[in-house]
Amino acid sequence: MDSTPLYSAEQIVVPSELAQILKDFTKDVIRAQPRDIYEYSRQYFANLARTKGRISKHQLVKFRFEKEREKNVKEKKTSVANTKEAIRAACERVKISKEVQDSILNQMKDLTASMWDEFLVLGATLLGEDAVSCLHILFEVYAASVPAPPSPAAGSTHITPASTPSSTVVAVSGGRASITKEDCLIILKMLAKHDPMLSDSFLHSVDSSISSKMISFDDLIRIPIVRGTLKPAYH
Repeated sequence: MDSTPLYSAEQIVVPSELAQILKDFTKDVIRAQPRDIYEYSRQYFANLARTKGRISKHQLVKFRFEKEREKNVKEKKTSVANTKEAIRAACERVKISKEVQDSILNQMKDLTASMWDEFLVLGATLLGEDAVSCLHILFEVYAASVPAPPSPAAGSTHITPASTPSSTVVAVSGGRASITKEDCLIILKMLAKHDPMLSDSFLHSVDSSISSKMISFDDLIRIPIVRGTLKPAYH
């Protein structure tokens, strides 16, 4: 570490990435409102260092909106090859590298319409340290919202590009993040394909334990079989 005294402004060199790093970190802390800001900061920067140049939570949020667009545009069944092509196109739009695309697609086990959800789950495993942290990330990703794009003026032929500007994404962080029961079960089903701890009986028990249409991350972790099976390391 350089301990040279600074006597003038000319000696101060601010790394070009610093402003964006601090901005992203500050926004994440304000959204999450962590109980222990020091531990939260440690985890945040550890994840950032581990995943630098790979994939980010923000990219997963934007990818999820690409998935929703695709679902709305294509209601008929498509082949596995076409679905993979659509996933790769969505990755290009949200700037997920080809290296990450290949890594995730090669791990996929569900070659159906659920490939989009499995991609999100496998993407979260690149960020999370364990099943609990992956679930936490996925709840934040699925709970994020984005304002609907404005409708084109009458008679206009302009087509809005299929992209989600980062400024429009509204994230919900921390245990408050709530998603639909359906999405929760889809996430767990996709995780179960890659985690032997999550058996069919586990999935059935979780399904039976959720009585409302929406569930928060906090409430999911409080379910006895979830807490007992996943043994959360934090939260």
